[in-house]
Amino acid sequence: MSLLIHPNLLSDQEILLLLAENNPLAWENLYIKYSPAMYGMISSLTDDKITAIEILKKAFLQLRDGQILSKTSFTICGHLLRFTYGYATRYLKENGIKVKDYHPPAEIKMVHLLYTQSNSLSELALMVNITEGEAKRKIQIEFSSLRNKILHREKAAQ
Repeated sequence: MSLLIHPNLLSDQEILLLLAENNPLAWENLYIKYSPAMYGMISSLTDDKITAIEILKKAFLQLRDGQILSKTSFTICGHLLRFTYGYATRYLKENGIKVKDYHPPAEIKMVHLLYTQSNSLSELALMVNITEGEAKRKIQIEFSSLRNKILHREKAAQ
């Protein structure tokens, strides 16, 4: 989500502090800020929009109940996307729903690898045979591109 559209969104650190206090404002900001990315990942795994929405709802409940983010001390996005991918694939398999073969667009290849096949930026860098600094720059570029796409979709929907 864009800060232009939601100018009062909290930073990740502010969200984490409020999550520690179980403040509802943290969950509201978390949903507004990250549910589009989570939904995007889920919908890349299933063509059924109703199932994707159901998984998103259940994933948010699991985040809250399981205190998944209580161990996070820095960026929320990485943990959320890794959790979402794992939760969604498990949910689909447990419910006998075929996980869609997904081949990410080239512009988000590094992000996809980071959140589905590696545990850290350094592991990702080793996988694709580049330095950790190069991997970090590529990830930042890809996230910027994703944010811009979301912003354009939101503007078009208005």
